[in-house]
Amino acid sequence: MGSLFFFFKSIALTFFIIILLQIRIGPQTLEERALSWARQSSLVQPVESVAQGAVLLVQNLWGKATTRTTQATQRRLELKLERSSQYLKSQAQELYQGSTDFFFQEDQLEQEP
Repeated sequence: MGSLFFFFKSIALTFFIIILLQIRIGPQTLEERALSWARQSSLVQPVESVAQGAVLLVQNLWGKATTRTTQATQRRLELKLERSSQYLKSQAQELYQGSTDFFFQEDQLEQEP
């Protein structure tokens, strides 16, 4: 029950603050004055420069990571498996020998009975 009361109390406080910020004093509302003060504050410039540095850091790291991944992928895609001609000849001979042995065995089996 206490959490439900906290929920309704938070909603009521939020609506009260929103209504309070709509009060117009001179040409601007309190909300507009608060936003302009936050933008022109002396704390904003250092925070803004730190944020720009962080953005550049993330961009550089992301660019390096994707470049390395792309290069590694390209290296993997260029991998070619080729058999030597000597190996291919030996395999062909074994296949040929196996097939002739198979056919000769069938012929011999048919002639024996």
